[in-house]
Order: sequence, then C-alpha cells, then structure tokens
Amino acid sequence: MALVDNDFTKRFRDIAHDSGWHAPTRPAQALGVWEEFVTACADGYAFDLSEYLNDLSIRKFIQLVLEDPEIQRTETYALFAERIHRIDDRFRGLVGDGPLVRPDSDLWWDRRIPSYGSVEFVEDARERYSVELRSVDGRQLRTRNPRLGRAHS
Repeated sequence: MALVDNDFTKRFRDIAHDSGWHAPTRPAQALGVWEEFVTACADGYAFDLSEYLNDLSIRKFIQLVLEDPEIQRTETYALFAERIHRIDDRFRGLVGDGPLVRPDSDLWWDRRIPSYGSVEFVEDARERYSVELRSVDGRQLRTRNPRLGRAHS
C-alpha cells in the first residue's frame, strides 16, 4: 500500500498547518526527512546541537500525526506508523548508548543524543551538556542536506 490516501493526506496537511509547520506537506516527505536525519546521525551528525535539535523537531510533528484520532481511522495510518517505527528503532539504536542530556523530557527521542558526531557536534555537546562524545573523522565539513529543511524549530 502506498502512502496515497486522500483522507490521510488531507488530515496530515491540516495537522501541519494547525501546528505551524510549513513543510513537510506530504506524509512521504515527513518519512524522508526523519529517515535522512537518522542517517545523518548514523554517519556522525555534522552540525552543532542547535541544528541537531531543529532537525530532530520533525519527530515531534510526526508524533502529532501518529496520535491524531482522525488520522488513525484512515486506511494509510498503519503503513505510515509501521514505517515510522522502523526508523524509530534505528534511531533508538543510535542514541541508546549516548549520554542522557534531557532526562526530564517527555519525548523518548529527546532524552539522549548520539555518542559520536562531527567535531562541531562533539564540542557543542561538551560545552552545553558537559558530556564527552567520540568525534568521527572526516564528517565535520559536509554541506547541509536541503531535504533536512528548516521548516520549524
């Protein structure tokens, strides 16, 4: 089943609009942005913590979608949720051994950060959270991936 369901897409767009998101405007975009962020973390996140937290904010929007009772009644919900949960599992594996930096957060994805990243990410984490992370060689000068957009922080 593809992520083409007019009721799902319409409600997805309504949730985005109501919560102040300008992008992503389609469910497949949200999946792509979340998956690309997780891949960027697996590679060694290449930017500072402010960028990391901004990129991570897509997951909060996705949670709004997952928890919406109207969208849960659509035909596409189960497929969308399954795909998100697969990406979530990968992210849990990445942050599972990372330091606990926001223990009071209600959001599981917001409590820990990856245990490694670019020099910029590592230095920012040390400064902001007083934690030591492993630096990944060759990752600190990558250019920004435009699909990880700056729709909302």
